[in-house]
Amino acid sequence: MYNPVMSLDTLITEARKLSSNEQSELLDALLAMVDSATDELTPAQHADLLRRIAEDEANPDAAIPWEEVRKDMLREIRDASLRPDSSRKA
Repeated sequence: MYNPVMSLDTLITEARKLSSNEQSELLDALLAMVDSATDELTPAQHADLLRRIAEDEANPDAAIPWEEVRKDMLREIRDASLRPDSSRKA
């Protein structure tokens, strides 16, 4: 049985208190955890991956560099932490 040490809401609240560099390190660690949890692909996932590779090879200029995506994600996280979240109940 899964027994979380802290709730997701608490984790997010605590993550918002971190510096930008610490949030970046946390994001990298979370992505590494997801990557390691998805090492084996289902046949459908493998087919989707092959389709995406073919799309990329057919139109390489449409790709967005990881550093740009990462910078945008970190900016969105920072901006979200600065505004009140109206979706959460007090």
